Amino acid sequence: MKAAVVFDLQQGPVWSDFSDPRAGESEALVKVRAAAISHVVKGRASGKHYSFDGRLPFVPGIDGAGVLPDGRRVYFAFPAAPWGSMAQWAPVALNHCLPRPDELDDITAAPMANPGKSAWAALVKPEADAIVNLSQEEASLRAQFAELAAQQIDGVVDYLWGRSAELLLPALAKHSPGNTPVRFIQVGSLSAADIALSGAVLRSAPLQLMGSGIGSLSVSQLLAATGEMLQAAVTGGFTIATTPRPLREVAAAWPQDNSQKRTVFIVA
Repeated sequence: MKAAVVFDLQQGPVWSDFSDPRAGESEALVKVRAAAISHVVKGRASGKHYSFDGRLPFVPGIDGAGVLPDGRRVYFAFPAAPWGSMAQWAPVALNHCLPRPDELDDITAAPMANPGKSAWAALVKPEADAIVNLSQEEASLRAQFAELAAQQIDGVVDYLWGRSAELLLPALAKHSPGNTPVRFIQVGSLSAADIALSGAVLRSAPLQLMGSGIGSLSVSQLLAATGEMLQAAVTGGFTIATTPRPLREVAAAWPQDNSQKRTVFIVA
C-alpha cells in the first residue's frame, strides 16, 4: 500500500510503499480517510517523543478518521505498530474505533480529537475564566498570577510549560487561599520541555501536579474522553482551523506545518 513512511528520523516522512497490514484478532483494517499532524505525531516522527519505540521504518500517525469494512464511519486511535494512520489502511483494535456523528466530516474529526481529548480528559468541560498576556514583563506577570491565585484557582490546564509555569506555580503555592488543593495539569510543552522548580513550592502548598497524555491515562480513559468530546463537538459547534493536503504531498507539507492550523492529510 501507499503511505507516509519514516525511514530516517532526520528526514521526516516521505510518500512511499509500505507493507500491507493484516488485521489481527479483535482488530479491523480501517480504510483511512484523513489523518492530522499533531505535536505527538511530529515528536514521534523525529524520535523525540517519549512514546516512540525506536523501530524504523514506520508509518506515522496515531489516530484519524476512517471507515470500517462494514461501512461504519469511525474515529480510530493507536494502530498496531509499525503501521500508523497516515496510510491507505491501518490495523486497529476494534475497541479503539469510536462511532462518529454523521454531522462530523473527516477533515474535522481527524484533527480535532487529539487536542480536544487532552483538555476534555483533564477537566471534562474546560473553560477559561481569565486570560493572561504572557508577552508582558515578568514583574507584571508575577503580579497578575498572584492576583488570580488569590481568587481561588481550582485547576490549570497547561499547554506551554517553560517560563510561564516557572512563574505560575510559585504564585499558586504562595497566594492561593487556605489549604484548598490546586490541580496543575500538564498537557503540552510548546514553550519548553523542562522547567526549574524549587522543591519548596511543592512542600509549601497542596499543589497537585500531574499530566494528561499518553501514559498518564489509560487507553480506555483517553478513548472515552475522545468519544464524549466528538459527540459534544456537534451540539457545541466545535470547530478547528485546518489545512487539508493530499497525503502524497507529505514530504513537502511536513516542514510547512506550524501548528497555527492543523495539517490534515486526505487519503485517496
